[in-house]
Amino acid sequence: MLLNDMGDNILHRVKAVYMSRLSFCVLNCVHNLHGAASARN
Repeated sequence: MLLNDMGDNILHRVKAVYMSRLSFCVLNCVHNLHGAASARN
């Protein structure tokens, strides 16, 4: 039971880190595209 709880906790933490990394990457990409588009005009 305890091991299962620990596994669940680790999974949640990994998922949270992955999601925050992913959202940061997407925002960064959008920001870079927007900057390139405004620099072209």
